[in-house]
Amino acid sequence: MSELKRGEVGGYGELVKRPLPDGLELFFIPSLAGMLWRAQQEKGAALTEDEVLQIRDSWGVMVMTHEHARAMEEKRGYVDIDGADAWQAGCGCRRIRRRRNSEAYCAEPSKRGGLSLANPP
Repeated sequence: MSELKRGEVGGYGELVKRPLPDGLELFFIPSLAGMLWRAQQEKGAALTEDEVLQIRDSWGVMVMTHEHARAMEEKRGYVDIDGADAWQAGCGCRRIRRRRNSEAYCAEPSKRGGLSLANPP
Protein backbone atom coordinates (compact mmCIF):
# COMPACT_ATOMS: atom_id res chain seq x y z
CA MET A 1 0.00 0.00 0.00
CA SER A 2 1.41 3.40 -0.94
CA GLU A 3 2.53 5.92 1.65
CA LEU A 4 0.33 8.99 2.14
CA LYS A 5 1.56 12.30 0.76
CA ARG A 6 1.00 15.86 1.95
CA GLY A 7 -2.13 17.38 0.39
CA GLU A 8 -3.82 14.06 -0.28
CA VAL A 9 -7.56 13.99 0.52
CA GLY A 10 -10.12 11.24 1.02
CA GLY A 11 -12.33 9.49 3.52
CA TYR A 12 -10.78 8.76 6.90
CA GLY A 13 -11.66 5.07 6.71
CA GLU A 14 -9.63 4.63 3.54
CA LEU A 15 -6.65 6.89 4.23
CA VAL A 16 -6.07 5.65 7.78
CA LYS A 17 -5.19 2.21 6.35
CA ARG A 18 -2.15 3.59 4.52
CA PRO A 19 1.27 4.37 6.01
CA LEU A 20 1.54 7.94 7.32
CA PRO A 21 5.06 9.43 7.16
CA ASP A 22 6.55 11.16 10.21
CA GLY A 23 5.57 14.81 10.46
CA LEU A 24 2.17 14.35 8.78
CA GLU A 25 -1.32 13.77 10.15
CA LEU A 26 -4.90 13.27 8.99
CA PHE A 27 -6.99 16.41 9.57
CA PHE A 28 -10.81 16.38 9.37
CA ILE A 29 -12.29 19.04 7.09
CA PRO A 30 -14.81 20.21 8.28
CA SER A 31 -14.34 19.10 11.87
CA LEU A 32 -15.50 15.68 13.01
CA ALA A 33 -16.95 17.17 16.20
CA GLY A 34 -19.09 19.54 14.14
CA MET A 35 -20.32 16.77 11.88
CA LEU A 36 -21.20 14.49 14.79
CA TRP A 37 -23.12 17.32 16.43
CA ARG A 38 -25.02 17.98 13.19
CA ALA A 39 -25.82 14.28 12.74
CA GLN A 40 -27.13 14.13 16.30
CA GLN A 41 -29.33 17.18 15.71
CA GLU A 42 -30.74 15.65 12.52
CA LYS A 43 -31.41 12.35 14.29
CA GLY A 44 -32.94 14.05 17.31
CA ALA A 45 -31.27 11.56 19.65
CA ALA A 46 -27.84 10.43 20.80
CA LEU A 47 -25.66 8.68 18.23
CA THR A 48 -24.74 5.03 18.64
CA GLU A 49 -21.17 3.80 18.45
CA ASP A 50 -21.83 2.34 14.98
CA GLU A 51 -23.21 5.68 13.78
CA VAL A 52 -20.22 7.61 15.15
CA LEU A 53 -17.73 5.23 13.51
CA GLN A 54 -19.62 5.21 10.20
CA ILE A 55 -19.61 9.02 10.08
CA ARG A 56 -15.93 9.14 11.06
CA ASP A 57 -14.90 6.61 8.42
CA SER A 58 -16.74 8.40 5.61
CA TRP A 59 -15.79 11.93 6.69
CA GLY A 60 -13.16 13.78 4.66
CA VAL A 61 -9.61 14.29 5.82
CA MET A 62 -6.55 15.98 4.37
CA VAL A 63 -2.96 14.89 4.92
CA MET A 64 -1.01 17.83 6.29
CA THR A 65 2.00 18.69 8.41
CA HIS A 66 1.58 18.97 12.18
CA GLU A 67 2.40 22.67 11.90
CA HIS A 68 -0.32 23.27 9.30
CA ALA A 69 -2.83 21.30 11.39
CA ARG A 70 -2.05 23.43 14.48
CA ALA A 71 -2.53 26.59 12.40
CA MET A 72 -5.89 25.25 11.17
CA GLU A 73 -6.92 24.48 14.77
CA GLU A 74 -5.98 28.00 15.78
CA LYS A 75 -8.13 29.39 12.98
CA ARG A 76 -10.96 26.99 13.83
CA GLY A 77 -10.74 27.91 17.50
CA TYR A 78 -10.65 24.40 18.96
CA VAL A 79 -8.94 21.03 18.75
CA ASP A 80 -11.14 18.42 17.04
CA ILE A 81 -11.96 14.92 18.26
CA ASP A 82 -9.17 12.42 17.49
CA GLY A 83 -10.43 10.12 14.73
CA ALA A 84 -8.62 7.11 16.17
CA ASP A 85 -10.51 7.59 19.43
CA ALA A 86 -13.80 9.09 18.17
CA TRP A 87 -16.18 6.94 20.22
CA GLN A 88 -14.10 6.80 23.40
CA ALA A 89 -13.49 10.56 23.25
CA GLY A 90 -17.23 11.08 23.45
CA CYS A 91 -17.87 8.41 26.05
CA GLY A 92 -15.11 9.77 28.25
CA CYS A 93 -16.57 13.27 28.02
CA ARG A 94 -13.22 14.58 26.75
CA ARG A 95 -13.36 18.30 26.34
CA ILE A 96 -12.24 19.92 23.13
CA ARG A 97 -9.69 22.53 24.15
CA ARG A 98 -10.63 26.03 23.07
CA ARG A 99 -7.81 28.23 21.87
CA ARG A 100 -9.52 31.63 21.73
CA ASN A 101 -11.46 31.72 25.00
CA SER A 102 -12.34 29.67 28.03
CA GLU A 103 -15.41 27.91 26.56
CA ALA A 104 -15.20 24.18 26.04
CA TYR A 105 -17.29 21.80 24.04
CA CYS A 106 -17.96 18.40 25.48
CA ALA A 107 -19.07 15.15 23.94
CA GLU A 108 -21.14 13.51 26.66
CA PRO A 109 -22.36 9.94 26.90
CA SER A 110 -26.13 9.81 26.92
CA LYS A 111 -28.08 7.80 29.47
CA ARG A 112 -28.99 5.35 26.70
CA GLY A 113 -25.38 4.61 25.76
CA GLY A 114 -25.08 6.89 22.73
CA LEU A 115 -22.97 9.97 22.15
CA SER A 116 -24.58 13.30 22.96
CA LEU A 117 -22.72 16.45 21.98
CA ALA A 118 -23.31 19.50 24.14
CA ASN A 119 -22.32 23.05 23.14
CA PRO A 120 -21.53 22.39 19.46
CA PRO A 121 -18.32 23.59 17.80
